[in-house]
Amino acid sequence: MAYVNPLKVLFKFDDFNLSDSVSGRNLSPIGNESVDVLSDGLGYVMKQDQYLQGANDSSGGFSLGINKEMIIGFWLYPVNPGQAVNPDTGALETIRMPLLDIIPFNETISEISIKEHTLDDDTNFLSVQLDNSSYTQTSSAYDVGAWHYFWIVYRGSEDPSYVGDKLDIYVDGTLCVSTSSDVDIPLGASGVLPASLNAAEIDLYINRYFLDIFGYRDTTNYGYIDDIVIFNSDTGNSDKYMQKIINYSIDFAVDVTYQYAEKYPYGFSHDDPATIRVNSLIDDMSFVYLARNDGKIMRGSPLFWEYRKNFSDTREKDLLDETITGDDKTGGIIMENGFMKIKSSIVRL
Repeated sequence: MAYVNPLKVLFKFDDFNLSDSVSGRNLSPIGNESVDVLSDGLGYVMKQDQYLQGANDSSGGFSLGINKEMIIGFWLYPVNPGQAVNPDTGALETIRMPLLDIIPFNETISEISIKEHTLDDDTNFLSVQLDNSSYTQTSSAYDVGAWHYFWIVYRGSEDPSYVGDKLDIYVDGTLCVSTSSDVDIPLGASGVLPASLNAAEIDLYINRYFLDIFGYRDTTNYGYIDDIVIFNSDTGNSDKYMQKIINYSIDFAVDVTYQYAEKYPYGFSHDDPATIRVNSLIDDMSFVYLARNDGKIMRGSPLFWEYRKNFSDTREKDLLDETITGDDKTGGIIMENGFMKIKSSIVRL
């Protein structure tokens, strides 16, 4: 499979190999060496005694080439272990759980760190830290116990007067935090957003933990994560990529085969309209493909779109008579029992 050029990392977790579809490099489990993947390749099961590492390879790290643009996306099934008790004050505080860490190759401090934080109402929020935690931005809250899609877009600039969208966080396709001055969304941020990122060649970690630096409110994650993508450019088309991934599939967004393909989200029902519905349709001029909300894809004839009109209105016949081209003696149209018969003529509908 050939991928769009801006894509640099893709972990689909279709099997236990934990391989990057772009580079072929593998992640290694640290701690518990038994890797669990959801059935049908629906995601990696994070564990509290395991993290995944793509590092310490003599051939180098993952080649991202990230400088002034970056997109990170992933599906997440979050969990909420509650809150931690401050040993000094007895107050309840949010628990921090790691997700993704991007560290410059052969270094030890994260250039990009994404974590989850628990709240006391069975919701979590996300934090994105850049440039050795010198800048932090948080998302709005989201429910646990359900799949969500996260999309993080970074645009750097050396121009201090630049006020465009520099770091946007989307949850389920909705922009929840933006640094843009013209977007009326509360900003949960601290520090100065870096003009660029040091992430050309990196080590990659999922659910990274080090027990010697964990505090009383730090723990590892045990939710599910899937379809991790990292782009190093083309942030101008980030909405297009995000919509394709959420509405259709990761392959439809990043496989060059579908780069210029379009899908039509017609909502035709199939089987039980209360539970099974057709979410999308694509016609390649040979077959019609229907994608259902239960994950099944149906293939059928393009004649699916034939439409039978009931010709029963005499006023329509009078109108059609005016458009007839043909022999006035042997041609014409006859309307009987809802059918229109055309005799030796051409009729413009």
